[in-house]
Formats: sequence, C-alpha cells, structure tokens
Amino acid sequence: MSYYCDPCSRWFVSFSSLRQHVETSSKHQSHYCDDCNKEFNTQAALTKHYIRSSRHAYCQFCDEHFDDESDLDDHNDDEHWRCSPCDELFDTEEDRDEHMEEFHWYCKSCDRIFGSEQSLDMHLRTSKIHNKKIYRCPGRGCGKSFVAYGDLALHLESGACSSGATRRAINNLVARADRNNLITNPSRLIGYDEKARVVSTSANSSAWNGRQYECFLCHKEFRQLSSLNAHLHSPVHDQKIYRCPKGYKGCGAEYKTLSGLLSHVERSECGVSRFRKQVHDYLDDVTGRMGRLTF
Repeated sequence: MSYYCDPCSRWFVSFSSLRQHVETSSKHQSHYCDDCNKEFNTQAALTKHYIRSSRHAYCQFCDEHFDDESDLDDHNDDEHWRCSPCDELFDTEEDRDEHMEEFHWYCKSCDRIFGSEQSLDMHLRTSKIHNKKIYRCPGRGCGKSFVAYGDLALHLESGACSSGATRRAINNLVARADRNNLITNPSRLIGYDEKARVVSTSANSSAWNGRQYECFLCHKEFRQLSSLNAHLHSPVHDQKIYRCPKGYKGCGAEYKTLSGLLSHVERSECGVSRFRKQVHDYLDDVTGRMGRLTF
C-alpha cells in the first residue's frame, strides 16, 4: 500500500514515510491531521477541523483526543462545566453559571432549568429548599406546617389532617368567613352556610349496572367500586365556588377547590400575582376567623 502527498505529487511506501516528509519538508507547515490525511495552513485551522469533524473526539480546552464521543462526554462532565441545552462548555463554574442565568431560567441552588420565568418564580417561592414552612395548619391536634398556602389547603381538603377536616367542611368555613365574597362566588354558595351539614357520598354494590359500577350523578362507569368512590369523593361534581379576586386585578377564573385557586395565585398566571401578599394577608384573616379547626 502506498501513500500520496497532494501538494508535492509524490508517493511514499508507508505512512511513516509520508509523515516524516510532511514534518521535515519546507513545503509543509506541519499542521497535519494524521487520521484524515489532511494538511492545514495554520494551527487554528487544524484545531477547528478537530472540533468540527465527526471523525475526532477532541477537547479544545485540554488539547486532548479521545477514542470516541462517549469518552469525550465523560471527560467533559468530569473536567469542565457544561450547558446542556446549548451543548456549550465553559472553563469555570462561574462562567457556566453566568451563561445559565443570562440565557436560561436557572436555579443555581437546585441546578435546574425551568421552561419559563413564571415557573422559576413559583419554584423559588414554593420550594422547600428555598422557603421555610410558615403556614401552620389550624386543625386541632395537627401542628403541621407548609411552604405554600396551596399546600396547606390541599392538606385540609384531602382528609389527611388529624383534625378530621374535609373538602366540604373547608368550603363551608371559607364561605362563612369570606363575608365580602372576595374569593367566593355568592351565586354558587347555596348549601354552603354555617348550619349546612357536612355529608359524604359513597356508593355500594347497588351501583353495579350489569357491566361496571356506575356513578349516579354523571353515569361514568368504573371497573372497581373503590374507583367509583374515589370519583365520588373527588371535587369533580362540586360547584366552582372560588374565583380569582378581581378586586386584586385578578382574572375572575373559577375553581372548585380552595387549593386550586391558591395554586393559580401562586403560579402568577394573571395580574393577581402583583397582589399576592395582599391575597395571603386576606387568607390569613379568613383562617384566623376559623379558629382551631376540629370536626
């Protein structure tokens, strides 16, 4: 097998002879790629070739070649700082972080990138890593605390509170305490009053229709009785008694649960986000009127 030098129009009997010729001949600048048998006018051009060519697994920071892309990726992860979305490497962590904060919605503490500014803002306000659990459950005998008001509301609505709170009971209490109907819709509060009896609807074997268990309210069918009861205990058939407060530049969007409304407020989905503190202060007042809850 012979090897050819294009610039000199000469043949060589071995690759080592060709290589020696390239390194010693005055016609060559010695910017030569052995793997590709290509010569470049400058070292910068050769380096650019190493970086761009799929035949090379090359680290431009260390001027080091690797057997394949997998080895190069391992090296980059161990020795350098990478921006994964841009597939860009940086010499220092500080340079990488500066890039991430300028071009991405990035939480440095968690090393996480978010899809929007609103998502990052919500993370910073509601994550247990960045915030203290300042919202204490008013349920008697509970004592649990939560990072966000929405988490507290969901805890009470879920039936997990040791006080025995339920979603319907919370709705009754909020309806009674929200005297100005700032967050509740009075036209949908029929049955939600101080004397309203808190009831729980459950199905039994009589719900079997010959095929599956059927919801008597919406006629949706379920394979298991437990699934039907989970459906009945959910807010799916509740009225949307909560609304985003227009008095605080809210959008008026309606929700079936208090936790749903609070999640909307905390996600900064409308103008109400600018009055988040005022909304929380109002909810503090509403919660204060509830006293120590027991059911």
